[in-house]
Amino acid sequence: MKYSSINWKYIVVVGLSAAGTDIVSVLLAKPLPDNNRIIAIERPPFAYWGVGSLRAAVIPGWEEKVIMSLNNVCPEDESHKVLAATPVVSLSERTIEIDRTFPEPGLHERFIPFDFCVLATGSVYPFPTRPHQKTKEEAIDDSRQTQRELAEAELSYVSEVDQ
Repeated sequence: MKYSSINWKYIVVVGLSAAGTDIVSVLLAKPLPDNNRIIAIERPPFAYWGVGSLRAAVIPGWEEKVIMSLNNVCPEDESHKVLAATPVVSLSERTIEIDRTFPEPGLHERFIPFDFCVLATGSVYPFPTRPHQKTKEEAIDDSRQTQRELAEAELSYVSEVDQ
């Protein structure tokens, strides 16, 4: 079937950490109609596992375990696409606006119409639970810096008796 002749129904998933990638996996495990197209969008160029981030802040070697590639979220063909490092600019009732266009068929506009949209953008927490870095390497470096700072910190304990 030629791409331009397909009347696509877009399923947009915004946020590709734990919940977003699970949603995409569940959708792909079901037999979707041929005209369904999943567009998965994540602001950073990587997925971040916030639950494991506190361990990554204190245990060397864990900083790379909480950062995942987005390459395997879904099969990239003409019907499904992962847009990594892509901020969402706005969301309306039936359209999502991203910060740039893509050369792929159907994504040559900044506005993507959708039939279904899932917002899995997660929580709002400070680092280390939520990364503020723009690259995987920066996130790993920040976790390693936190590990060094915690290793050098002086521990103190205040008991109820001391107060």
